Amino acid sequence: MSSAESWSSERFTLTVVPNRQEVAVVPEGELDLASVGVLEREVRGLYARGFGRVVVDLRRVGVVDSAGLRMLVQVREEAKQMGHTLTLVPGPSVVQRLFQITGTSALFEWRDY
Repeated sequence: MSSAESWSSERFTLTVVPNRQEVAVVPEGELDLASVGVLEREVRGLYARGFGRVVVDLRRVGVVDSAGLRMLVQVREEAKQMGHTLTLVPGPSVVQRLFQITGTSALFEWRDY
């Protein structure tokens, strides 16, 4: 993978941007029951293809529902078990509030941009 790849629907877009040390996955739109499978398959596929460090950039996500949160927690646990890392870039305040309210914020490694 040498350039950005993307996937899109009416309400959700996913762009993958690899570099030497890690790969960034940039979802845009609503991370909900309808779109969560796309992000989940992409992140798991990246780990399967040998990327040990994945960054999910939430800055362009307007909504994360319970399905999205559950998937992020599960993928993080799987990555940890395989010796990989999943890092999140914080999203807008409404997205970050979900992590704070549910007490899941401390589960993740965060990176500010």
